Amino acid sequence: MEIWHIARILASSLAIWRCKAANFCGEKTFPLYCRRLHLWIYGHYTLDCTIHPYVYAFTGYNAQTPPSNTEYFGQHAYFETELDSELLYEKKHLYPSQFHQNATIRLTTLQRKVIVRMLCYAYRNTYPEISVSEFSLSGAPFWMKLGTHLLNDPSGQKKVLSRLIEKIFLGRAFLSPMVASDYYRFIQGR
Repeated sequence: MEIWHIARILASSLAIWRCKAANFCGEKTFPLYCRRLHLWIYGHYTLDCTIHPYVYAFTGYNAQTPPSNTEYFGQHAYFETELDSELLYEKKHLYPSQFHQNATIRLTTLQRKVIVRMLCYAYRNTYPEISVSEFSLSGAPFWMKLGTHLLNDPSGQKKVLSRLIEKIFLGRAFLSPMVASDYYRFIQGR
């Protein structure tokens, strides 16, 4: 699956808001954490719709001739990571090395189950040609938490090492742009 289609998954997730969302929770009443999860999805979508025109303009994205490979993704991710870092500093007075995103992910068994059901629904409605099951997606919350832990880079060395490996094997940045760093900045400033 190409990274470009992640937005389609998010858009499909918004359809959950309009359907009988309580079915995902297995309850007649709509629990608070389900409402919060839906609001997060809606908020993320709204923020992406608002910010992406700026990201596209800054990174030279052209919707009439979209890139057919992953080269553009690196530029996009660099800029978004910098925006996240700037916002983190502006609002919380924290540098990326001081924020441990993985520690913010604390889910109960029921919450993980709801997230997996929602992901499965989104994938099935976005990519009907791909067969997914709740079982095949059951590790997603764990891998998300592990991934955010691995992206934490207090010394800045993960970014440097991953960029070197990407340069050797891919010839361009791909995942390293998502590693926020206090030291190596895409946008010079602070």
